Amino acid sequence: MTFDDIRHIALTWPEVEDGSSYGTPALKVRNKMLVRLKEDGDSLVMPGVPPDERDMLVEHQPKVFYFTDHYRDYPTVLIRLTKAKRAAVEALAAPALAHAGIEEGGPGHRRDRLVVTQDEFLTAALRNPANQAVADELYRLALPDAWLVAGCLVQTVWNVLTRRPLDYGISDHDIFYFDPDTSWEAEDAVIRELKARLGHLGVAIEVRNHRVHLWYPEKHGLPYPALSRSTDGIDRFLTENTQIGIRRTTRGYNVYAPHGFDDVAGMIVRPNRTTNFSTVNYATKAARWKTLWPEITVIAAE
Repeated sequence: MTFDDIRHIALTWPEVEDGSSYGTPALKVRNKMLVRLKEDGDSLVMPGVPPDERDMLVEHQPKVFYFTDHYRDYPTVLIRLTKAKRAAVEALAAPALAHAGIEEGGPGHRRDRLVVTQDEFLTAALRNPANQAVADELYRLALPDAWLVAGCLVQTVWNVLTRRPLDYGISDHDIFYFDPDTSWEAEDAVIRELKARLGHLGVAIEVRNHRVHLWYPEKHGLPYPALSRSTDGIDRFLTENTQIGIRRTTRGYNVYAPHGFDDVAGMIVRPNRTTNFSTVNYATKAARWKTLWPEITVIAAE
């Protein structure tokens, strides 16, 4: 991207106009700086990004996001435009506008197709501090084949798209892992360990080993063959749009998303018709989501 690209995007936002700041081109709202081009001619100075969120962006995409000592104590992130993608910049538009005193739409105002690529999905999903903290803790704990999955990721992105609080409507954070010890006692020990490590977040944590096949048929009256890996469980989720998992690695993140991200970007809920699919459960879940996020489109199961 270039600063001209930023101009074309930002000048469509309310009350944004050209200006200058510290001798460099800038965009302003009511004479207050929205963004400016840094003196190096490549970096965008974007205020309105809290330090904790900025640190997550820098950790996840250090080639794109960074900050200098000058900005360390300020809610500001620097963006290398030659490395940045449009969606990554747009994702920070709402806090930047709010910092400048303008809201770019309120809750329920949707920006179509903001998130499409894997990197853009991760950037949005990891804006939720709880998602970042859970992924970090799973990495430190080295739980075998452990993934943060499903709604907590997708619904965070929905909240980014619709300008809602990042944790709005998220009932829990689901973790799948794959340990050969399928005993209840072993799983319970992992549950207690993770709750002790993550209790400070104040969010519900749901942890499941690959022992689902031992209780699912009796509870739901539907077949559920044994899994061979954690991603097999993701393949059997009730909806295609939530068939997503992430896990931190030494080099960044692995992402499992067999259907990609278009349904997430389009806020489309689509049934995943596997052998364990339940029309009733799908309708119940979709109805709850539709109440919380009226912008979604629900594809009928039949």
